[in-house]
Amino acid sequence: MTRIELSPTAEQCIETTARRRFHRLTESILRGEKTDDATLDEIELLRRFLETADFARLRAESEKELHSGRSVTFQVFRTHGKVTQRMQVT
Repeated sequence: MTRIELSPTAEQCIETTARRRFHRLTESILRGEKTDDATLDEIELLRRFLETADFARLRAESEKELHSGRSVTFQVFRTHGKVTQRMQVT
């Protein structure tokens, strides 16, 4: 099962973090650098996450913690075919 960890910052929200990772992986495939199944699965999971996530809510939850000086990591994965995310604060 593919599980992606995304770590937004106060300067880069969760949506931007996910989009940049998606574009970086897609570009690596187009250049012929990565074509393995794990990379393709990660791209598909990121695509679905970007299409379905409630980024306004995720931003609000994570920015509150980030502005308090805490670190935030989102784990993105599939549960019963549905894209799910879990936020961890440290």
